[in-house]
Amino acid sequence: MDVKNILKMIIPYGLIEYYRKRNQQRLSPTSAILKSNSLIGNSILMKNFSIWIMNPDGHKKYLKVGNDCMLDCNILLESGQGEVIIGDRVYIGNSTIICRTKVEFEADIFVAWGAYFYDHDSHSTDYTLRQKDLVQQIEDYRKGINFISNKDWSCVNTKPIKVCKNAWIGMNAIILKGVTIGEGAIIAAGSVVTKDVPAWTMVAGNPAMHIKQIASTRE
Repeated sequence: MDVKNILKMIIPYGLIEYYRKRNQQRLSPTSAILKSNSLIGNSILMKNFSIWIMNPDGHKKYLKVGNDCMLDCNILLESGQGEVIIGDRVYIGNSTIICRTKVEFEADIFVAWGAYFYDHDSHSTDYTLRQKDLVQQIEDYRKGINFISNKDWSCVNTKPIKVCKNAWIGMNAIILKGVTIGEGAIIAAGSVVTKDVPAWTMVAGNPAMHIKQIASTRE
């Protein structure tokens, strides 16, 4: 069995493409290119950290990170657009940020493992446009290029995500496009957040619903 087939067995579908195409870059914490596309303060990039940029602009800063952060996350910029901004003292476990517009974290935030932040719909609600996506993906893949290299993003809804300071995002939570999570809010494990979460509240469920208020100061 050759190396390519072995990789197919051990790496999830699609990730093989990250490693073998010129028009995209999957960058490790030690990558020199990461430094040119990022502004990172006195923070720790952990062993699972990576950033993947489709059609990168060599002059753009896609990632801005403050001081005293611990990042073990995967960041995907699927169209060479968007930016991820992370303030001071933010911990993000082995979670995934998929960005086309903007995903922003303020300061003093915890994000557990398995969370997803997804600032766009990926496809149109019009099935005829999704059919075109499929045709284009198949064509590109057969040409040996990444299957979203020529994706038509003009029909995809996208809105920024913002997580305000002192928030806590539980394990396997999903935060969808256009959501603002208020200061001090807690997102329970497994929640699917489709609407703004007020400051100092806890939400849970799918879709996430209000559970209780949280004291904004130590009692």
